[in-house]
Amino acid sequence: MAGPSMCVRRVWHETGHSYGGAVISRAGNHENVCALVYVAAFAPDKGESVNTLIADPPPGAPVSPILPPSDGFLFLDREKFAVSFAGDLPADEARFLADSQVP
Repeated sequence: MAGPSMCVRRVWHETGHSYGGAVISRAGNHENVCALVYVAAFAPDKGESVNTLIADPPPGAPVSPILPPSDGFLFLDREKFAVSFAGDLPADEARFLADSQVP
């Protein structure tokens, strides 16, 4: 079974959701990555970051509730978390997720 196992070790598919898109964008530069899948994610170009993407949104665009970096970490505003990130969840679950943000 050398063929399939070699393929698994050599070819990567990366999937990113939300700010995870910024993470997989860097991984996409690796020669073994054959596909990137963005699921409701940031897709920064070379030299861009999540901060540059949200710094100047077009008029009428939804504004992400990402707070300024703290010790190198990004967090969503807890008060706006449910509406912006967990709108399809019951309120108690959205509050739990908002309170669970940790580095």
